[in-house]
Amino acid sequence: MIASVCITFFLTALLVTSAVSGAATVGTGSASASETGKPPVVQTVTYERTPDDPGRITVTVEYDLGPDADELVVFVPDNSTVTNAKGLSAKRDAEFRGYEWNEVTRNPVMTLTVPVNQTSSKFGGLNYVDVGAWTLFGGSHVVHTAYYSDSANDWFYTYRDTDRIAVHTRTASGGHVEEELGFLGGHTIHQTASSNRSFELIVPDAATMAASPRRHLATLTETARVLQIDDEEENVTVFVAPDPIRGGGLAPGPHSVWIHESASVESGVAVHEYAHTRQAYNSSKSMSWLDEASADYYASLVLYNQNATSYRTFRDKVTTSRDAEAVLAERDTWPSVYAEYTKGRRVLAALDAKIRKETNGNRTLQAVFRRLNEHSRSEPITYDVFQRVVADVAGTSLDGWLDSYVRSTAVPEVPDEPQLFTLPDPGLDADDDGLTNAEEREHGTDLFAQDSDGDDLTDVAEVQTHRTDPTVADTDGDGLNDAVELDELGTDPTASDTDDDEVADDEETRKYGIDPTDPDTDDDGLPDGDELRVHGTNPTARDADGDGTPDSEEITTEDSERGTDGERDPDGETSSTNQPRKPVVVGGMIVAFVSFWLTIITGGVGVTVVFLQYLDGKGIDVPDFVAGQSARRIGLLVALFVVLTVVGFLIVTQPSRLVGF
Repeated sequence: MIASVCITFFLTALLVTSAVSGAATVGTGSASASETGKPPVVQTVTYERTPDDPGRITVTVEYDLGPDADELVVFVPDNSTVTNAKGLSAKRDAEFRGYEWNEVTRNPVMTLTVPVNQTSSKFGGLNYVDVGAWTLFGGSHVVHTAYYSDSANDWFYTYRDTDRIAVHTRTASGGHVEEELGFLGGHTIHQTASSNRSFELIVPDAATMAASPRRHLATLTETARVLQIDDEEENVTVFVAPDPIRGGGLAPGPHSVWIHESASVESGVAVHEYAHTRQAYNSSKSMSWLDEASADYYASLVLYNQNATSYRTFRDKVTTSRDAEAVLAERDTWPSVYAEYTKGRRVLAALDAKIRKETNGNRTLQAVFRRLNEHSRSEPITYDVFQRVVADVAGTSLDGWLDSYVRSTAVPEVPDEPQLFTLPDPGLDADDDGLTNAEEREHGTDLFAQDSDGDDLTDVAEVQTHRTDPTVADTDGDGLNDAVELDELGTDPTASDTDDDEVADDEETRKYGIDPTDPDTDDDGLPDGDELRVHGTNPTARDADGDGTPDSEEITTEDSERGTDGERDPDGETSSTNQPRKPVVVGGMIVAFVSFWLTIITGGVGVTVVFLQYLDGKGIDVPDFVAGQSARRIGLLVALFVVLTVVGFLIVTQPSRLVGF
């Protein structure tokens, strides 16, 4: 039975380095930690450096077995050397290497040494190293355990059943050890927490960091807040790796990563490795590119949204042409090991933009990864699964699009739209200007610039205080910068003519030198606009010609010796503008002309009628219509003649008095 159990254990242990802890399998009648207060199996692991054996560490594993543990199997790393085994005997199987409990002592103990130094097969350089004074180790140090419970009729494992097998780690002479990584040597611990995740930063005494622990932790905390692709609430430990560890970083599991001491915040290394810890899915061979592509894309996107890097830097990263000839789904076509980073992040950037546009900004690529994380780890993510998930998120099939850029050498275009690539967090204020990203989208401002239009007024001040346009430096289009109008001139940046004198603020200040906030700069009773455009007077002087009479009086006095424009001709004569206005003169001449001819006609008719009636009185025959005229009608005709004569005389001689000028 033990042999079959060991095979089962070995197969499940293959998932340990990337699996997320799950719920225990509980059988009828078995005792768990929640029922007894103590887990059936307690495993304590102690790590220490071995100065006499450079490049290796010593691992001591101690067990405290409760009554529910009826069988126990210990799985040890293949490259380890067991130096002591109390209560445990070696069990070699064709598929794995392990030790079985002899079921005598309830406190079996095992001691082994494990090699540390490991070189990266992808990049070269050291992933882990023991330098004597300190040791950074990972991967091969993990000792896994499985136990069988007769009452539950089931097996339980360290990587999965945490309520039944408690694992405690410690160091013999200083250090910090997590499930996937450990450091032995002098160090300091820095901590912080976000709403759903806490972070520890382990900084060795030998490390010289390019960025402060505070900056790294602040960046990671904000990343955890906005990168919502899983629901796990757990601690993530980040180890800082000094030289001679290679540059970059490594994420061997969901709880621990290391970054090189030279990593700056702007490099995105910490965010990249953290993104790996959020990848709970298991990729198939054709989708293996997705892990590094997504980590690299989100490192670039998050830093851009945090304003740690510029949009141009972000765009340069996601539009690179490096490794363009790679077919992502076929690793053997990649021109370099970096293809999954370079072309991969470009394809994901274009896919993210595609999803955002297809859903009117309601969904992003994050929704794809959330669904991938919900996929069973026992079923790897294949290309077909990826296509289905993308279609579900986008609301339409993108199979053809994906075929073009994942299964061929074609390279997608990435839209050059800064606001398209923002994280879907309405409360995020990327530029820390007081306007949230959602508000900036509403007003069309730059999410990553506090003064979008460069007018020396912050966007929030323009929107909430001044009511000016935060996207245009000169809101009213009068030629004056909004800040200049507000801070220097006191004019209204939303009105091109603040004082309503029909002269634009820009002209008043730059061309004429008059007050743009006062419609009558010289207080002479004439609006500045009238002085400039009608009268031709100086709007900055009450008495333009210095004769002691204000311009307004000279212009409104009809018999003034000054012209309308308040100026005297060089020869001392009054200006022609002192004469009646041309329309009045012309009108008077027309009336005089008509009156003259009416006078002639009326007078002629009247004289003729009187003469003919005289003849009629003498007995001479005259026309009947004349003879029938009464004396009254003749009198009226004569009176009309007299009136027209007088009017005609006045129009010709005194036109200004007659028409009121």
